[in-house]
Amino acid sequence: MRTWGFPYFYQAKTFTHPKRCWWGYFKPFLLHDGFIYPCSSVVLNDSADRSFHEKFRWMKMNDFAESCKHPTIPFDCKDCTNCVFGEQNGLLEGVLRTEMEDFI
Repeated sequence: MRTWGFPYFYQAKTFTHPKRCWWGYFKPFLLHDGFIYPCSSVVLNDSADRSFHEKFRWMKMNDFAESCKHPTIPFDCKDCTNCVFGEQNGLLEGVLRTEMEDFI
């Protein structure tokens, strides 16, 4: 049996239901429909119909730059039942909620 060798990297897909989603600020996903989605994995959610369902649209592409000038607001992830970025969101939550703004 042939196996992958160095430098092969595998990230296990562990599904979670996040409390808040900050991932879109760091790795937004722009689809050809002109909308930005909080991530490329919204298609994995139970109610996504295996597509980039409109309920997961975050904002229009032209509004993204302006939104970055305002305080960060997490994506409403009530329908994100199969999030693969749970650990990343947890790390971001800790960084964003720190009182050491000068450090960041």
